[in-house]
Amino acid sequence: MGNGEVFQSTLDGTTATPPHEVFFPVVKGLEKKDAYCDGLDTLNGYVDSRGTPHLIAAVSSVHEPVSGKSRDELIENGKAGEIIDLPALSFHAWADVPALLVDAKGQRHVIALYLAGERPNVRDYLLGGEDEPTVIRAAGSAKGTIDSFQAWQGPGGRMVVIIQANDNGGLGNADSFVTISTGDGKWSPPVNVTNNSGRMSFASKQTSSESNVAIEKSYVPGVAAAAFDRDGHLLLLMINNEHSLFASTAFGVTIAGGSTSTPTLRFLKF
Repeated sequence: MGNGEVFQSTLDGTTATPPHEVFFPVVKGLEKKDAYCDGLDTLNGYVDSRGTPHLIAAVSSVHEPVSGKSRDELIENGKAGEIIDLPALSFHAWADVPALLVDAKGQRHVIALYLAGERPNVRDYLLGGEDEPTVIRAAGSAKGTIDSFQAWQGPGGRMVVIIQANDNGGLGNADSFVTISTGDGKWSPPVNVTNNSGRMSFASKQTSSESNVAIEKSYVPGVAAAAFDRDGHLLLLMINNEHSLFASTAFGVTIAGGSTSTPTLRFLKF
């Protein structure tokens, strides 16, 4: 019938309660004896203090495909709720999953990547409201890209979004930016926490009148995670990749060369 059934199990150390069903989509096609239900993917959300799950999930159906868009659905109290339709996300639909967060007033927010329009951006959709979504950060130019993003829930309704953006589309110009909100659509100015563009380097030495050696280094951000310590300081754990290129030429011909890619794990405390 489909892969839309959702189960919940409570984990306690090494033990887990038997899974029980918390949601099953409406079954369709019974009148034609061809029963099916919507499929669900990329579940994301939180469990409240009463143990009730609040989820956002990508919706798919081979019988009623959603063409040209990515559709996500709110799931609460065993029922399907508000739907958010986004421009088609391609591989970002599973690599950069829309996230369901809750703010300091208990309002729920969906953080999602938006790839249409003049500049790609990451948006904050306030559920249950009629206001336009808030653009958390957009690429710096029409040639820029949003490579990925991660959204994390903090204590007291604090919400953290980390965005990997390339503002002009050039090689090695991508950086990670972090921003925080407690609600009301207001996000702090995004802070560049990698400075990869500023750390790019290039060196070239003329070894003779007809030969030279050149080395170039650039940096590309990877995924990141966020949390808060007991004193309320924001903590970031980030992957940052160093790319190096080496080439030696003589008489206009490359006689030696190579490249390396070195991922590094960085820790940052605000």
